[in-house]
Order: sequence, then C-alpha cells, then structure tokens
Amino acid sequence: MAVVDDRGHGARRDSGRGGSGGFDDEAPIPTEEFGRQPPQDMAAEQSVLGGMLLSKDAIADVVEKIRPADFYRPAHQAVYDAILELYGKGEPADAVTVSAELERAGELRRVGGAPYLHTLISTVPTAANAGYYAEIVAEKAILRRLVEAGTRIVQFGYSGADGQDVAEVVDRAQAEVYEVTERRTAEDYVPLEELLQPTMDEIDSIASRGGLSLGVPTGFADLDKLTNGLHPGQMIIVAARPGVGKALSLDTPLPTPTGWTTMGRVAVGDKLLDAHGRPTTVVAATDVMTERPCYEVEFADGNSILADAWHEWAIEVDGSSQVVTTEGMCAHVGSAFIRNTKPLELPRKRFAYGPYTVAALAGMAFDDPEIGMRIDAEGPVDVMTLMADLGGRIPYEYLRGSIAQRRALLAGLLDARATVDDDGWITVPAATRHMTAVVADLVAGLGYPYRRSATGWLRVDADDDVFTVHH
Repeated sequence: MAVVDDRGHGARRDSGRGGSGGFDDEAPIPTEEFGRQPPQDMAAEQSVLGGMLLSKDAIADVVEKIRPADFYRPAHQAVYDAILELYGKGEPADAVTVSAELERAGELRRVGGAPYLHTLISTVPTAANAGYYAEIVAEKAILRRLVEAGTRIVQFGYSGADGQDVAEVVDRAQAEVYEVTERRTAEDYVPLEELLQPTMDEIDSIASRGGLSLGVPTGFADLDKLTNGLHPGQMIIVAARPGVGKALSLDTPLPTPTGWTTMGRVAVGDKLLDAHGRPTTVVAATDVMTERPCYEVEFADGNSILADAWHEWAIEVDGSSQVVTTEGMCAHVGSAFIRNTKPLELPRKRFAYGPYTVAALAGMAFDDPEIGMRIDAEGPVDVMTLMADLGGRIPYEYLRGSIAQRRALLAGLLDARATVDDDGWITVPAATRHMTAVVADLVAGLGYPYRRSATGWLRVDADDDVFTVHH
C-alpha cells in the first residue's frame, strides 16, 4: 500500500537562491515501499510442523495456540490439517502417516511431496519448543489480520468521502479492529470438565427421579425416552412425511373453545381443542385433496366419520396400542378401541344464571323439592320467567364453561330427565334433537362414553358421582 501526498512536488518553490525559503532544504515526505510481504515467519511455521511430526506432546501444545488459517503458506495449512485429522482419530502423526493422509486428500503434490515433510522434521531444532514457535506463528497471523483490517479501513475512508454516512463508516472501521482482537482472545475449545460436570449432574438427577425426564415432556413417550424431554437452548423441529396428516371430509365437525367448526373452514391461526382437551392453534392447512379412496367409520356411540384411506388413528387392540391407517383398521373392525378425548379444559365463565338452574329448568323440572333446593343454592331466580326465556333449550355458551360448570349443567339435565335402567345404565330421553345434541356434547366433553339410540335416547355408563342416584 502506498500513501501519496496529493499536493505533489509541483508546488515546490524555487527562487533561484540556494536554500532561501524554498522546499529544497526540507526532508522528503516518506512513503511506503511497494511489494512488502505481509508479516510472516516461515522458519517458525516449519519448526511448528516439524515438532508436531516428531512428538505427540507437541501437537497437544500447538493445537491450543494456532488454527490452520494462522499459517501464511497454504501448503503448511494443508500439512497442519492432516496432522490434526490423524491426531483426532487417535492415530500416530509422523512423516509416513501424514504423507498417506495428504495423498488421500489429493494434497501431497501441492505441499511439495513426501520429501518436504522430512525437510520440516530436519528444520526444527527441538520438538520441545513447538509451543513457543506456535506463539510466533500466532502473533504473525494477528499482524497480518491487522494489516488486512487497515487496508479495509482505508477503503472505508474513501467510501465516506464518496458520500456514505460518516458515523456508519467509523462503526465499520471500529468493528474491523475489534474483530482482530476478538480472534486473538477467542478459543474454539472448552475444558472437558465444563462439559462433563453438567452432564453428570443431569444423569444423577434423572436417576434420583426414577429415570424420569427433567425436561419438558412432549407427550410422546418414545420420544421422551430418547431425548429426556425438551431442554433450554435446543431447537426442535417436528416434521412428518407428506400423506401422514389428518385427511377428513370437509364437513367433519371439529370442537373449538367457543363451539364447533368444520374441517373445510379451518384456517391457519384458528383455535381448536386437541385430544387432551386443551386449546391448540392451527399452524398449517393443506389444500383440499380429491380423488382419494375414503371410508365411513362408524363408532359404538352411534357417531360416524368420513376419512380417507391414509388417515391415521391411534387405536388399542387387545390392550396393545398402535397407530394404523383407515385402510389398515379394516382388519380390526369390532375389536379396535379408540379412547375418548380428555375433558375439555376451558376457563370458568360468568353466567347470568347458575348452570344447574338453567339445565333443570330447560328440562322442565321445577316441582321437585330437592331440585328446587339446588336451584335456590345457586341464587335467586324467577323460575317461570327463566323457563319461558329458555324455551326448553340451553344457551350454547354454557357448553363451553369450565369443567365444574359443565358438570353442574349435566347434573341439572340428569336430575330433570334421566332414569336408571336395571343394568345400571343412565338413560337420558331427549324430547328434541337440540337436547340430544346438548347431552351428547356435555357427556363427550367431560370425557365420558355414551351410546345413542335410533330414537335419540342417550345411555351413559360412567363411574362418577355426577351420575350417582340419591334416594
């Protein structure tokens, strides 16, 4: 790099009087020499590599101080890489093995052949000083980076003169200098103790908890066994092959925190209720698929669903859990069991009237003294006015209350209309299709199984005190 005086020497005065006030008597402006080599020490580089070829201990000393890019000569970088490759494998690194490694990498001729490796060995005074030689190489590398940074800073200066923001130019110049110092202090290794101790602590903690994961469980038991759950600092990407998602007909009803929607109306960002009864957000939706073989799957509770042949189901057959496609489930008709969803976990809502009161009066039960006592317990109400307002129907918002509120709603319906069969089944007659849907929604949303008759009656068999008959 040459820095020149833009004024040139044409501005020099010459009055014809030797040394009388002109520039002839002043010292010339010093300039940099052209063609100067960047800082480097070839003897030190050769001594480092020669020491590493002679002693395994020298390799351990050198690897902590320099990186391949710290060598000025590319051939030395290749030799250093080959030595580290063998050292990392636990294999000896001498002139013969390094020569073979370079030959496999196609680098032997570029470094000067096998004879140059012996030249490196003969050059080093003693392998014991390899660490000191490495420090010389590292210092020269830092100086080279400093020269490179200075060159770029000069370019930034001219860029600022061309109209770039001066503050931005200064920031970039400072960043170049900081990068040189950061490379000088940075280390690409960590003491084994720092890595091993946290791992041993985690193993001890897992063992003390009976092998249970300390991370956040995913809910997939097999995955949690492999990963011990999700941990801070991890980026977990869950993906599936095309064709293994949910493929249901567009009119399939799907529960939401506020009611119901259909498969065809679901969009990204919508809230649905998952199999665990918790709200979840739709993060992707595929285009409508056509011309695919479909099956109508009928369940024991009288419901049915239309799914394509590759829709996947989590079923139980003879106590064994498995995942099968709709097509594969055909082999288990009558024996496959699909668990009900968990109770829908929804927040408590503020209602104008108590859930039990609304259900009992919608079921036209107001003259039973015990029912009247429970209505009174939820607060004062004008029975006849409320019954007229309800008209035998239950407002849908009550079906999305909390679990406790929906249990009270179900208790009111059962007290108003249910009977107990001789075999212990609870039968709920429904005067209207609306009431049939309400009871089915309530029972299923609380995680209870039920069966629907052709005439609209519902039969429930569940071990819960909400179904207990009081005499």
